[in-house]
Amino acid sequence: MEQRSNKGYVITDSIHIGSAEFVIGENKTQFGTMYVTWQFNDYSDFFCGHYLTVRQAADEDLLDRAGLELKRY
Repeated sequence: MEQRSNKGYVITDSIHIGSAEFVIGENKTQFGTMYVTWQFNDYSDFFCGHYLTVRQAADEDLLDRAGLELKRY
């Protein structure tokens, strides 16, 4: 599978709910590792980024976002 990236962040994980996808991006910089969760769907690019500095917080945010979408689905 092709590795995806956006704005310098490598997409490491994703969850699909219907046509929505939620992802975690990781960016290793000289200042440390930063994380972001984004939403992505077939009709747009990555959007609504939540930027975090701790991987566990990014994992929790990804699951929270996907869980909210699942309740709407």
